[in-house]
Amino acid sequence: LYKKEQGLRKKYYNQIEDMKGKIRVYARCRPFAGYEKEKQCKQCVTFIDDVNCKVDCGKKGVKDFTFDEVFRMDSKQETIFKGVSYL
Repeated sequence: LYKKEQGLRKKYYNQIEDMKGKIRVYARCRPFAGYEKEKQCKQCVTFIDDVNCKVDCGKKGVKDFTFDEVFRMDSKQETIFKGVSYL
């Protein structure tokens, strides 16, 4: 029930923002490619919640980012489409 209510709230919020002409920014973190797995690359993005993430920039430190929505590495194409299809 909570997820359903949260989804409705988000939908209505987005409709109001559309009427105001707001620009939305999304982040999608893709899964590692085969060559990245072979090189044993480490994930540098940490997902805080559905809109916030942290990026480890190495020597430059960790930076926080906030988006309208964040899609994790395991997000399915259908989920992403559902999140942006109303635009």
